[in-house]
Amino acid sequence: MTAGRLLGFEGLPWPADDEPVHLRLPVHGSRRQMEGTVSHFGPVAVGDLVELDGIPVTGPDRTLADLVLAGSREDAVAMIDAALRRRLVTGLDGVIAACVKRPGARRVASYWALADGRAESVLETRLRLLLHDAGVPPPRIQWPVTDGTGRVLARLDLAWPGAMLDVEADGGAVHELPSALHRDRERQNQLLDLGWRVRRVTWADVLRTPTKVVAAVTGWLAAGP
Repeated sequence: MTAGRLLGFEGLPWPADDEPVHLRLPVHGSRRQMEGTVSHFGPVAVGDLVELDGIPVTGPDRTLADLVLAGSREDAVAMIDAALRRRLVTGLDGVIAACVKRPGARRVASYWALADGRAESVLETRLRLLLHDAGVPPPRIQWPVTDGTGRVLARLDLAWPGAMLDVEADGGAVHELPSALHRDRERQNQLLDLGWRVRRVTWADVLRTPTKVVAAVTGWLAAGP
C-alpha cells in the first residue's frame, strides 16, 4: 500500500490519518512490529526495487502485483487500468510474472484479461465490470464520435455503436463543476442530435442500485437503435 502511494497508483483506498507504513522484510528477519508500521515478510529480488529520494521501494510491476493479490477483483482491475493508463507499467507481463507461485495467484488469474488501460476513472472500470458480469459488455471503450467534417465531438466512455447507445460514468468531483455541467450538456445534445441515446451512471447507481443499471442498459439494447 505504501509503495503504491509513493509511486502514484490510483484506485487505492482513501488514506486514513493513522494509516501505517507497510514494510516488506526478509522471511528470516525480526518479527517485531514497529509502531506505526505493518510488516510483510517475503523475498524481494533486487531487480524489483527502485529508489525514491533515497528510500528503497518496490518498483511498479512488483507493487502492482502485491496490490492485485491483496485486493478484491473490482479494486484490482481498477488499479491495473489506472496503472496502464498512466503508463506506470509498460505492460502486464512483468506484473503477472511477479504474481507467479505466490498465494492468490490462481484467484487473480482471470483479472488480467479484464483490464483496459483506456478506462479514465475507477468508476468507469467498475461500471464496465458490472456490465461484463451481466452479459452486456461494451464493445467499444472511449469511442470517438465525429461530425460530418471528421471533427471529434466526443469520446464515449462505454459505447454500443450498433445500438447507438452511450453509457457515461459520471464521477461527482469533476462532473458537478459548473463548467463541466455545461460541457456535458452541450456534448449530450450533440450526441442526441446524431441519434445517440445517452445513459449517465453515477457512483450511487453502481453501488446502491446495480440491478437498475443493468436493466436499463439491457432494455435499451433490446429496443434497438
